[in-house]
Amino acid sequence: MIDPGTTAGCIVDFVLASERRARGLGTAILAAVVREIRASGIETLTGIARTLQARGVRTPRGRVEWQPVQVSRLLAV
Repeated sequence: MIDPGTTAGCIVDFVLASERRARGLGTAILAAVVREIRASGIETLTGIARTLQARGVRTPRGRVEWQPVQVSRLLAV
């Protein structure tokens, strides 16, 4: 266990905060891509998921396969 009051603890806190910010930025970029897809006329969650997958866009967890539920979670943000 790393003590938060130590240098190692501060470094861990910094890294975790950086990762959270990066995920937030990634989500914002994904949301913009989804808006573009919807503007092209694809409105269903399945259609959006298939389009993201066809474009090679990775999920927030880095996977290549998109599911409609992942798109709905992204839209809820």
